[in-house]
Amino acid sequence: MNQYFSSAALHEISENVSRSLTNTFQMMFQLDLSLLPHTQDNGDGQLICSYMDLSYKKARARLSLAISKVSVESIAHNMEPDVTPPSPEIVQDIVCEVTNIVGNHLRSYISDKMGFMMDISLPHPGLPPADADDTSVINLFFRIMENDSVKLGLSYGTQLPA
Repeated sequence: MNQYFSSAALHEISENVSRSLTNTFQMMFQLDLSLLPHTQDNGDGQLICSYMDLSYKKARARLSLAISKVSVESIAHNMEPDVTPPSPEIVQDIVCEVTNIVGNHLRSYISDKMGFMMDISLPHPGLPPADADDTSVINLFFRIMENDSVKLGLSYGTQLPA
């Protein structure tokens, strides 16, 4: 992707996904996220992850999101207090939906501001597969709740998977 985007453009994309994620958490869950200067321990280390691919010609960007299981379960409980504990499917669906919202905002931003109409996949549950040609270009960490954090990452690869 960096054959298409300069460092300044990647900075703008980083600000866009950061704003999109914080706005999504505020609107959907009434939670304020604060950007952290570096990684922070995710509580007990159990993460709920999701990712989606955006592609343009032979280039692919992969957006990934990881949220501590404790935080997502708390969000699910606040959404449906009568369901205790929340099912693993509901917990995963929350993370996939946030990934979907942020990914679609990113796609619109790149199309509107940079002129690339990217194809986009549906969000996939779990960790993204490791691709040898991927380069991580954006890693953002946000504080959520007490000592938990949210990680949002964007990587790119020069070829689409077969």
